Amino acid sequence: MSYLTIVVSLSTTCMAKKKLFRKGEKTGKVRLLPFVTALLGLLLVIQMVSFYKFKQDFLYIEDIAKKSTTMLDEMGMAKDYLTSFGSDLNEIRSYLLLPTTDYDFSKLGNGTLADEEEDDLTSLVFTFVEQLGAHEKNEKLYSENFEKIQKFLGGEEFLALGLSVDPTGKDTDDGALFKVTDPQSSDALFMEIFLGDNGKFDVQTYVGVIELSDSASAEEVRGEILRYSGEVIEKFRSDMTQVFVLLTELDGVFAGESVQAILAEKSLRIGSRIENIHDFRYSVDSLSKGRLMDVVVDKADFFVQVDEKNVDKADLEGGLVQIFEGVDSRTDIEILVEERAKELSQIMQDPGFLKVLEDAGFTIGEKEETADRISYPIIDEDGEILRSLYLDKRTSEVQVEVPGGGAEDLAMATHDLSVKKKTMDLPVQLASYNIEAAEGRVNILLCGKHGSNVDTIMLASFDSTKRSISLVSIPRDLYHMNRKVNSIYADFGMYEMVNRLEDITGQKIDHYVLVDMYAFRDIVDLLGGITVTLEEDLIDPTYKTCDGDKCSTLYYKAGTYEFNGTEALRVARSRHTTSDYSRAERQQIIIEALKDKAKTFGVGDAGTLFKLANTVIDATETDISPDEAIAYFFRYQNFDLDRGNVLSTANVLASEKEPVNYFTSLRIDSCAGQEGCKPQYAIYTLVPRAGDWNVIRWYVSSILND
Repeated sequence: MSYLTIVVSLSTTCMAKKKLFRKGEKTGKVRLLPFVTALLGLLLVIQMVSFYKFKQDFLYIEDIAKKSTTMLDEMGMAKDYLTSFGSDLNEIRSYLLLPTTDYDFSKLGNGTLADEEEDDLTSLVFTFVEQLGAHEKNEKLYSENFEKIQKFLGGEEFLALGLSVDPTGKDTDDGALFKVTDPQSSDALFMEIFLGDNGKFDVQTYVGVIELSDSASAEEVRGEILRYSGEVIEKFRSDMTQVFVLLTELDGVFAGESVQAILAEKSLRIGSRIENIHDFRYSVDSLSKGRLMDVVVDKADFFVQVDEKNVDKADLEGGLVQIFEGVDSRTDIEILVEERAKELSQIMQDPGFLKVLEDAGFTIGEKEETADRISYPIIDEDGEILRSLYLDKRTSEVQVEVPGGGAEDLAMATHDLSVKKKTMDLPVQLASYNIEAAEGRVNILLCGKHGSNVDTIMLASFDSTKRSISLVSIPRDLYHMNRKVNSIYADFGMYEMVNRLEDITGQKIDHYVLVDMYAFRDIVDLLGGITVTLEEDLIDPTYKTCDGDKCSTLYYKAGTYEFNGTEALRVARSRHTTSDYSRAERQQIIIEALKDKAKTFGVGDAGTLFKLANTVIDATETDISPDEAIAYFFRYQNFDLDRGNVLSTANVLASEKEPVNYFTSLRIDSCAGQEGCKPQYAIYTLVPRAGDWNVIRWYVSSILND
């Protein structure tokens, strides 16, 4: 309880006692007013001592800050704390009829460390001219060196070496390339001379690189080429004689009966020979998957490699057959079918899945397998087959079949069952909602990411009037302006993410916080763990625990747990039998647990809080400064949390199938083109009901203004 809360409480008690005294109550309690006044006086003395101690601490920090800019954050927090602390003192002074004092320290310490703002236009002009100068210098150097090296390669001095080159060079994206071959070695590639667009040379030979200085001129390169060629050309010709013998032998092995047999069995073929500066290569191609690996013959050391594995030159045929036998040339669908068949088998034995079956009153019948499918019947308590799960071996898709009826994709069947639940009744008429200013509130967009895409999106609205925090989760599959909202960050960044979410929710967003999942784990650990109560069993099919080849899903029974960072992250990211809506609710439970743990922190935990704030800021992307974060922490730590608000198909969303141009497990008939309807890959998306985005804005507004 803060000092101000104590004062208000005692003041209320005192006023109540004054009323009793006026009514003529003859009790000893009428003496409480002088006692309270004396107590407040004592409290004032204590606070004044504390105040001046904090002031001395601040002045000490300020003195150090003059020597080190790393103390700026601590100065900012100390100034804000002293200013708010002084406000509390003034309230006590007013009650005691004492004059108030100006305790505004917000400007104290400013000016000595402020950096001069850099003029952006000036900086751009300077940078442009500097880069233009460097560009012109490189252009001039390139032009001069190109003319000189071209003249050398076309001159008699070079031709006397007996080598061949096209002196015009080959244009590349970043320079010019000259390939030097040897006519006496079947035009084998002897040297590559590269002139970069920065005017610098790089010379590669069949045995390595000719070392050049970074500023080597065309004349220096000419000398190195003449020296090297004169010393190495005879060895090169001798080496190429051995290499071509090996290549001829290899061509015979490829055409041999045993290699041809394994190539036919694995649906493989050997591509044409390609020469590089250091080696010769044959591609090994799958008829269904394209290039798989290369057979490499090194020019300098004469070794033969396949997929970085050396092949015994004494038994090329046997070595190649052994390697090709280990090649997986199956199609992507064949591989996917095997993986899904194995996963389905593991699911049927998984303890978590067996618990789900038990709760539903179901069992799984015997597996049935034919040439085209693998089936698992789902049987009810009366022994009737309700549905059959089957894996289509031709397409790798998992389908759901109704006995005596048709079949549909597993995801679609799940969706059809979910949409049959009662949904929220919407207003008959909806107003047109614009972006609503957050008056009396602070709205913060909370996002969690793993990799480049955001997979957790939550609007946190802090209402100072109601002393409440409302959480609204937005599903990552919400489809807005032709993309899922979770991809906006990866493509455009957080500022665009904020703009889109303002448009979607109709709420002005003041700040954003993007937390990586590993930062979330560290936050929980810095807090010393959190207490989480699971009201029902948590079965997580998205998180696998494996013992050897046997894997099962994560399974938490209902109860209260003390979670560390890793465990909390696991629960926050779990889908709970594939429901993203359940995951959003669970994430809000985690937020509540973090808030409850944070309530136990006070000023005495400043060291931990600073470490926590620095960790969060370093590991997150946010527009909230460290001192703002500390201020928000103390301001909102005792607010009530309103959780459980999730945009879903149970209230304002509908599920739709959206065609895409990449491989998915869902196929639909798309009639968007002019050539009639045709099958197309698709994804499930979420959109507002009736396609009206005001539905979402109305729903969010009703939550925040309830």
